[in-house]
Amino acid sequence: MYLILLVLLVIIIICLFLIKETFVRNDKLDTTPAWYEYINANQEGREYIYSLNPKDLYINSFDNLKLHGLFINNNSNKTIVCVHGYKAKDGLYDFGMSAKFLNSLGYNLLFVDNRAHGLSQGKYIGFGVLDSIDVNSWVDYLVTNMNQETIILYGMSMGAATVLNTDSSPSDSSPCSSPDSSPCSSPVKAIIADCGFASGYDEVAYQIKKMYHLPSFPLVPISNILLKLLAKYSLKDKEAYKSIKNYKNNLLIIHGSRDHFVPTSDAYKIFENATCKKKLLIIKDASHAKSYLKDTKLYEKTVREFLDEID
Repeated sequence: MYLILLVLLVIIIICLFLIKETFVRNDKLDTTPAWYEYINANQEGREYIYSLNPKDLYINSFDNLKLHGLFINNNSNKTIVCVHGYKAKDGLYDFGMSAKFLNSLGYNLLFVDNRAHGLSQGKYIGFGVLDSIDVNSWVDYLVTNMNQETIILYGMSMGAATVLNTDSSPSDSSPCSSPDSSPCSSPVKAIIADCGFASGYDEVAYQIKKMYHLPSFPLVPISNILLKLLAKYSLKDKEAYKSIKNYKNNLLIIHGSRDHFVPTSDAYKIFENATCKKKLLIIKDASHAKSYLKDTKLYEKTVREFLDEID
């Protein structure tokens, strides 16, 4: 009996360690040599964005956290909402490299700081689950307070899973505010998801094996229970490969063929489950989140053509 209790105690301690390392806010930036090119490219873009005099926006989340975003006003009624990845410094981190290109498209730009990142409040990282609810709130804010008619959701890594998990397609029974009460059409006209994971639960299981050489069972199931108790959500509450089945508009999936952080197979899994108008771009030899840097010309051409088709 004592041995069983000791084993359970050790497992719970390990799970609490995994939660602290994986889900608790940590503003320290990964500066390992593998990310030097990425960081430098994003720093140049950051300086460019700030030269455009962006406006700080704030909203309150459903659980009363203050969330921050940077808004670039290009005098349009269309906005691209850019959602960064896991433990990024802030909303600009994953989009600095493509900032000039994005700004050339003519859309307004909103770079959001996910909860527990940047200037947004929060202790626990939302891992694409809680973040997706926050993005829904940003979309509501843009439509209601800034008269935006067309929204494009563009996510990187965890941000890609986030935008895939959003409630971007109202149900057919959802009434509009017009007198005839015809079904609503979502303001989210397109989703661009770059290197997103198909399931946060499976991604954590994959990383535990890869980084810590530990078995996913029973660590992931128990960690997920503890996460529900501490952060008030489960990794299975929303999974991108399931959520995308409900999306009805335009979808572009981008992934690197040599992504070993979020396996390229996740892109195919999401794509196969999508029932909307969809495109898939696999960038040859690109590693995680580096498709834009690996083949900038093809990336920009594909995104521009994709957006032109929905205008």
